[in-house]
Amino acid sequence: MLYSLLEKNIQEAAEMSIDLEMHRKVRNKNNTFALVNGMEVIEIALGYAVAKVDITNDHTNPLGSVHGGCILTLADVAGSFACGSHGYWATTLDCTIHYLRAAVRPKTLYATAKEIKAGRKVLVYSVSVTDQDGKELALATISYMSLGEEIPDYTDENASMKLNKYDK
Repeated sequence: MLYSLLEKNIQEAAEMSIDLEMHRKVRNKNNTFALVNGMEVIEIALGYAVAKVDITNDHTNPLGSVHGGCILTLADVAGSFACGSHGYWATTLDCTIHYLRAAVRPKTLYATAKEIKAGRKVLVYSVSVTDQDGKELALATISYMSLGEEIPDYTDENASMKLNKYDK
């Protein structure tokens, strides 16, 4: 069953007009909130993405562990890229996150987003946040709403992302 799902994703990706690797590069460069927080997506496939952040003191709370908002932001960054892999702009509808253990002194955190459902309007992802040793720290379920606007197929990694009706 898993093999047939993988085959289906590969076939769908082959039929897509969006270059996912170029999309990853352009979106990483234009995602100012993620950039300010030191986050980037390092892997993308149809309905799947992995984001990472190298932890600094700026990511910690007064207790010395990674701030929950940092963990949630990383999960949302990964989920939004996985959602965008379908070639349409989307916005976050809701998120439920379960913090499983404190992120005490990790060097790097990774968020791996895997698609649960990709409907015409609503897309749902499971996002696991782990440390550099693979220890799971949090698990999120994030829903996105498609805005129905296609993401341009970027051919230049220095391109600027424009969301037509929202840009001035």
